Amino acid sequence: MDMVCLMASRAMVCSGVMVASLAVGPVELKLPTWCAIDGPLGRAPVERRTSRAMATHACAILPRRPTPQPLRAGTGYNNQTMPFDVTSLVSPDHTALLTNEVQSSVFDADGDLAENARRILGNIVSLADAARRAGVPVLHAVKHFRRDSLARNRNIVLYRLRGVLPDSDARPEPDSRLQPGCHVVPELGPDERDLVMTRLHGMGAVHDSGIDPVLRILGVSTVVVVGVSLNVGIPNSVMDLANRGYDVVVPSDAVAGTPMEYQDQIMKHTIRHLARVAPTRAILDAWSNAD
Repeated sequence: MDMVCLMASRAMVCSGVMVASLAVGPVELKLPTWCAIDGPLGRAPVERRTSRAMATHACAILPRRPTPQPLRAGTGYNNQTMPFDVTSLVSPDHTALLTNEVQSSVFDADGDLAENARRILGNIVSLADAARRAGVPVLHAVKHFRRDSLARNRNIVLYRLRGVLPDSDARPEPDSRLQPGCHVVPELGPDERDLVMTRLHGMGAVHDSGIDPVLRILGVSTVVVVGVSLNVGIPNSVMDLANRGYDVVVPSDAVAGTPMEYQDQIMKHTIRHLARVAPTRAILDAWSNAD
């Protein structure tokens, strides 16, 4: 062999040539300062420093892996809107609608997130009305904040930046009253048939909130997730549901985040790889046909 490369204990690549380890006994290697190897673009100089080592591995050149052909247009995940029939996936006999933080403290606030959230509220209300008519359970995940911030996550940077946590050395007076707005927005009810699931901590609807066992009691295998925000709460909830074995559907026009360009990016590059993405109208049609 014209060239031998020292290595520690794993495969390595020398100027684009795949190599694999071969056990050898202790050897003393003295390589020239410069050597050349044959590569895909011809002979290329490779710097080699004179080395004295008790080597335990050497490298043997392996055949180059063939270059994979690119996907044809319209195949795999190159296609943003892969067509599928949502009807069977959201059949009322095994589906629930989960709203995340569709509450007044979010939707009645100031700022871009609240503004974007108000734009999708009509679609969320339409989905909830259609779900109730079709017999689909509606669950509302509502975040509660005590006025003394007891049990609120101290490790969340977002809360620190917003100044909603007391100083680490402060001992606020006990106050179990909830901060204003910790309730489902009035446009959404809640209806007598709905379940309102509250939590004091966490950044998603599912983890340690009681929602998972309730969904299993209801016989749910598909969850339609709506609400806010695409920055934190929605991806967190989608991942938790997927990790627990649920099929997840996210209506693209019933979730909101900020800024708008990030909202589009996370739907395109993250959410659609974890859940089925469909417009609100497709889910409404599926549930109206099941009435």
